[in-house]
Amino acid sequence: MKSPQFSTWIKETIFSSWGGYYQSQGLVYKDQSSNDCGPTCVAMALNIFSSFNGSDREIGKNQIIQQIRSHFWERIPGWVPSIGGATSPWGVVDAFNHSAAQLGLNACAIRLSHANWDAISSNVEQGNLVSPLRFWQTGGGHWSLLIGISTDKRSIFLLDPNPFLAQLSPVQKVQIINRVQFIEDWSRQPSWAKLLNIKNELVIFSATDK
Repeated sequence: MKSPQFSTWIKETIFSSWGGYYQSQGLVYKDQSSNDCGPTCVAMALNIFSSFNGSDREIGKNQIIQQIRSHFWERIPGWVPSIGGATSPWGVVDAFNHSAAQLGLNACAIRLSHANWDAISSNVEQGNLVSPLRFWQTGGGHWSLLIGISTDKRSIFLLDPNPFLAQLSPVQKVQIINRVQFIEDWSRQPSWAKLLNIKNELVIFSATDK
């Protein structure tokens, strides 16, 4: 069962404070991001739920990676060129649920595949956190944490683990992107994703009652 208290807390949290939950996915080289966006989004979501429960502990991406490193069907081994470290939708779900149970958090993650905009909008309205998997034109995928939608539905607010945002102020770390561009990237399906039946992927993080 969903926790209405968490939903209220999410909606009433001051928007400018969200950037404090930002974490960087890290760099492989000086100008190249790692592929750890999935575990980093899991860590950010866990920290938000921990804050709701009054905890000041901070979970980092490396703690999440340790849990899924041995499961190649959830996370591609880091030594694989170019795509090493990429995490699947089911890997993100399993990592969150396992960590939440270990931490004693009343929260769970589920995967929605082949979803639509209404699924995003309704979950945000319910006070859930949403992690969409977007694909770039180059074929690479990227996880981020969707924390809000503007009242006119034209803009999306994200905590993006992009490491090049690390030096910005907390307020600037909350990214605002155009809904049309967001949907275009989220709906894209590279050939390899088509083989795995991965399209319009969402991971929904929600609080549960005890």
